[in-house]
Amino acid sequence: MYPRTEISTITTVFLSPETVYINKMTLKNLLQSSLIVILLLSIFFSGCIYKENQSVGLEVPAEETNTVVQTKMLGAVQEDDKDVSQIQLNSPDQREWHQLGPYESIDFLGLFNNSPVYICEKDGKKLIVNNGTEGTYYDDITDLRKIGGKTAYLAGKNGTWILVYDNTEIGTQYDIVLSYTEVDGKILYRANKDGIYFLIYDGEEIETQYNVFFDILNVNGKIAYTTLKNGSNVVVYDKEEVGTEYEYSTLPYNWSGKLAYVSVKDNLARVVYADKEIGGEYENILSVNVINGERAYMAVNDEKYLIIYNGVVGKQYDSVQDLINIDWKLAYKAENGRKWVVVHDWYEIGVDYDDVGTLVDIDGKLAYKATKGGRAIVVYDGKEQEIRYDYIDNPVKINGKMGYAAKRDGKWFIVLDGVEMETEYGSIETITDVGGRVAYKALKSGRWILVYDGEEIGNYKWIYSISNISGKLAYIAEVDEGMVVVYHGRELGGQYDSIESVSDVGGKVTFKAIKDGGYVVVHDGKEGNKYDSIGSIKDIGGKVVYKAKKKGKWFLVYGGDEGKPYNCINSIINVAGKAAYGACEDGYIIAYDGREFGTQYRFVWSPADVGGKLAYGAKNEDQFFAVIDGEEEVLNYSMSYFVDVGRETLYVVNTEYMDGDVILLKNLIIYKGRELGKQYDNVETVIDVGGQPAYVANLGERSFTVFNGLEGIKYRKIKNFMNVNNQMVYKAQKDVRWVSVYDAEGKIDHTYKKDGMWIVVYNGKEGVEYENIYDLIVVGEKIAYTAENNYKRFIVHGEKVVSSQYDDAWNPVNINGKLAYLANKGGKLIIVYDGVEIGKKYNDIRSPTDINGSIAFIANRLNGKFIVYDETEIEVEKNYEVVNNFNVVNGKKSYTGLKDGKWFIIMEN
Repeated sequence: MYPRTEISTITTVFLSPETVYINKMTLKNLLQSSLIVILLLSIFFSGCIYKENQSVGLEVPAEETNTVVQTKMLGAVQEDDKDVSQIQLNSPDQREWHQLGPYESIDFLGLFNNSPVYICEKDGKKLIVNNGTEGTYYDDITDLRKIGGKTAYLAGKNGTWILVYDNTEIGTQYDIVLSYTEVDGKILYRANKDGIYFLIYDGEEIETQYNVFFDILNVNGKIAYTTLKNGSNVVVYDKEEVGTEYEYSTLPYNWSGKLAYVSVKDNLARVVYADKEIGGEYENILSVNVINGERAYMAVNDEKYLIIYNGVVGKQYDSVQDLINIDWKLAYKAENGRKWVVVHDWYEIGVDYDDVGTLVDIDGKLAYKATKGGRAIVVYDGKEQEIRYDYIDNPVKINGKMGYAAKRDGKWFIVLDGVEMETEYGSIETITDVGGRVAYKALKSGRWILVYDGEEIGNYKWIYSISNISGKLAYIAEVDEGMVVVYHGRELGGQYDSIESVSDVGGKVTFKAIKDGGYVVVHDGKEGNKYDSIGSIKDIGGKVVYKAKKKGKWFLVYGGDEGKPYNCINSIINVAGKAAYGACEDGYIIAYDGREFGTQYRFVWSPADVGGKLAYGAKNEDQFFAVIDGEEEVLNYSMSYFVDVGRETLYVVNTEYMDGDVILLKNLIIYKGRELGKQYDNVETVIDVGGQPAYVANLGERSFTVFNGLEGIKYRKIKNFMNVNNQMVYKAQKDVRWVSVYDAEGKIDHTYKKDGMWIVVYNGKEGVEYENIYDLIVVGEKIAYTAENNYKRFIVHGEKVVSSQYDDAWNPVNINGKLAYLANKGGKLIIVYDGVEIGKKYNDIRSPTDINGSIAFIANRLNGKFIVYDETEIEVEKNYEVVNNFNVVNGKKSYTGLKDGKWFIIMEN
């Protein structure tokens, strides 16, 4: 441990070449001043005066100064293409820095109430660090959230759990505390103590009039769940039974802040949404879910299948498969009279195919292979490729472009972005994207090679399981003596008799292998113990988890530790970052987080993570149960679901009005105790935009935004409503197409595609066409974005390209109303801020960020690491290998640093 020191406040800054950069001309001018010469000589003979730092400071060697040296950058001047910035030395900042740590790990959680919050681990314990103050150490901390700008989390304490909110333990300790939510500004959660389950709201244990309740969720700030009454399922919402006119109701859902559920009457099923039946009646309703925020489900009538999505009823088919989202539109394939069709946005874009492969999303475009007339084709973005092949592999995404392997007339091709590249290989298989480059195995001279980015690797009897692990190439290869795993060019663990597929556990290569008649798991090149049998490998909480058998008994191996032995173990799953599984001894039981959970049954099955809670089916004698958080619920079936949905920022209330003899509902916003705006048919997705409420409203068949009481342009539908740089951004359906809308102070901006090129529309005027457009922001009331043509990126601001003088430019950022972006100039990475080049003297520069209206970024040069903020350099101790999470709160700076495998929090006093 080096002594902690600081320069005395009565001395000047020691000008060390390792800590201060001064150009030669500036140094010459300084030396010409006799006063400076005398001063420097006096410093040389007298030495620097130090004093002990009584506070906790950055650790530095005794022979080095730990002063945070700061220099004022007065602007860059170009001379012979070199950075000759005039730099004026400021007096050192007299505020002292202190360091918290060391910790084994630090996770920056963000700013809660304008304070930096971290979760740290030390000596096997966890704690929260809030604004430089360490909280209580617990055995474990999980399920951390921000509620009302304050931290809330579950804490493990002496084998029990308790809820902690704003650094205060709430309620009592329970054997189990389950995932919680917020209702009307108060916390609701379920807990178990001595085998009894409680519903706790605002710190008080609440009873219910029903014996069981399940499918619990929060709908618009009110509690909904399913219960049993007179042997039938009933939905309860806000303490009132709903849908009592039906024979039974079940499975409540939260759809855009309103209650939805499935009900049955006269043997016909329907969906009830906001107290209205929608979508019609069917013999059965399946697969109810939400796609892109819209209602979607599959129904059956007369043995025909159809899709109902966003209130639109699709066509009936013999079967429907591969229901997915492509570019905000529903897509699926369907069989119709022994022929296959592809449906996208309700249009049959592909018909009369003999077969259709897997539907693939490639940068928002639908791609698939199909056979037609005995020939194989690829269909991409609704267009059938002209070239026909004898065989085509499923298309894949390679660095944002479509690629696939194909064969024609005995020759093999790699087709990437429509360009056909003939090869000399006897066969090509398993084309894969690894770090944005093409990888595949190919047959050459009777042996298999791996082709990666055009280069041939290895010479093997066979190659299996090509994969991308942390952006690097991994695969299994069969050599003459056995099998090996190759990762990033080197073999891991040695040769084995057999190897299963390579997987990623915590960012490390992991696989199961047979060696000398036994099974082993190899993780990051290290072999585990040998067993008689090993199950599949899972990643739970970043640890290797699998079941293993030894001497006739099974047990769970979790992070290398062996658990309790059982006669059998099955269905290992991840529930809230911990392992849960079924086990049998005399009967069947579920084990969770290293201990037995609940009671034994004759049989248990299908454990599942539902809303961070453990649920499973069970049976005793002839009675079925759904067991949720350890509580039995008597059922006539074996599945149950939990959904946890947080409330909106503002209250949305229902108001009634009469339409003849029918009572209908309207929505109204209540904000700061008063009515905001007017009543609408529906209000959804309330967000904060610059401290003011903004939301989407529906009236009749139209949707629009409401901000500051002003209604925006009316569309057929609005979705994906969010706040980006204090501007409203959303998808809007205008006529039949969807556009991206950026509502900047009443100016409607969006992008759309025309003849394969992208166009930005700003204030009603179309811009220039580009191959690609992304990073759309608003700077100074003008649209700024990154555009790409011919693989070159550049910055467009308003209607002009502002980065044409650079080789490459990207990542526009709004910093106090001025444009900043990264640029490549002759191989040198710089930042351009408000038209001025910044940081040319650094070897590396990254992460331009707006901190309190000033630019901040992280930079390196040969003699050190720096955080540059508000035109001032903050030198970082050299021993920090990684620096990140820079913040300035109430004028005090903070960041995190990695040193010798340990993390520290560094803050100003």
